[in-house]
Amino acid sequence: MIQIANIFSQIDVDPADLHIPQPDEPINASLANIIGMTMAIFAAVAVIVIIYAGIQFMLSQGDPAKTTTARNTIIYAAIGLAITALAFTIVSFVTGKF
Repeated sequence: MIQIANIFSQIDVDPADLHIPQPDEPINASLANIIGMTMAIFAAVAVIVIIYAGIQFMLSQGDPAKTTTARNTIIYAAIGLAITALAFTIVSFVTGKF
C-alpha cells in the first residue's frame, strides 16, 4: 500500500493538461454566451407566438372575443420581445461585449 502512494506522489501533472479553468480566465465570456443563447431562444419563441397570434387574428372572422384574445397575445409577445432585447443589451454592456 505504501508503494502505491509513493508511485502516485512521483507523478507530475500539469493543470493545463486537465483543462481545468484557471482563476485568470474570465468567466464573463462563457456566462455571456449562455445568457445570449437563452435570450435568442426567448426572442425566437416570442416571434413564433406573434406569428401564431397573427394567424389567430386572421381566422377570428370578426368574432370580438377571438380578435381581442389574438390582439392581446400579439401585444404581450411584443412586450416580451422588447424586454428580451433590452435585457440582451444590458448584459452585453455589462460584460463588455457591446
